[in-house]
Amino acid sequence: MRLLTLAATQMRCDWDIPGNIARAERLVREAASQGAKLILLQELFETPYFCQDQLHEFLDLAAPVEGNKLIAHFAALAAELGVVLPLSFFERAGPAAYNS
Repeated sequence: MRLLTLAATQMRCDWDIPGNIARAERLVREAASQGAKLILLQELFETPYFCQDQLHEFLDLAAPVEGNKLIAHFAALAAELGVVLPLSFFERAGPAAYNS
């Protein structure tokens, strides 16, 4: 049997997207330094959680997978730390938007 150390994070999110990304990265680094190999960040952590309200202006937050800066940032971090880091992000795919 192989043991896997898992970490689940929780943080305050506001409308300062770079600040939220920086806080999430600090939590990932802290979890990895304590031995976690699978690190879970909260759903849609780039912004405050907005999915309970279906407001048209939130659609502007969606971004395609291709060239997604959030995914690229955390993919590089996961590779650097040697961890698995599933991400939740608001995806734009053509005219549709998804919580991916």
